[in-house]
Amino acid sequence: MPTLRTDPVTATVPVISGLAYGGIARNAIVAFKEHGRTDLARHLSLTFRAATLSEVRRLPLGETPAFVPVPSSPEARRRRGFDPVSIVARSAGLRLDSLIGQPQSRGRQKTLSATDRVANRQGAFRARGDCAGRRIVVIDDVVTTGATLREAIRALTEAGAIVIGAVVIARTPLRRISE
Repeated sequence: MPTLRTDPVTATVPVISGLAYGGIARNAIVAFKEHGRTDLARHLSLTFRAATLSEVRRLPLGETPAFVPVPSSPEARRRRGFDPVSIVARSAGLRLDSLIGQPQSRGRQKTLSATDRVANRQGAFRARGDCAGRRIVVIDDVVTTGATLREAIRALTEAGAIVIGAVVIARTPLRRISE
């Protein structure tokens, strides 16, 4: 069952996750992302789809948001040969709008402290395409500190989008910025 993350990434954007990042879920995500087990996308998409539907239910009847994936860095895409977020989202039946350009290369977030993650992501994304007035749900794979999601939301909001929420495959236990 999807879980509403009670610590908002921003003051106004809730984050809904399909799974807690640990145990079997962590093993499946690592196997999928880092070991090319793309067959696991179908399984990961089940809770991701439930989380997405939970977010969409908050909208007025008949209104469909744009689902905007946080893009993988060019290095990660080359290393893996695929974009994990897009594969899981498409497996969940979502039509994606790529309104965020490729991030500037800044190294892997995974290796950084919470404070360094925030600094590393500042200014990393730029919106592209027509975002003005569009209702958007940002989607990503794993949220740890929220630095990547905050940066994606900032880029879209500055381009005039209305970001109503974010959906992720999994969330890690909350890390405070001081960690």
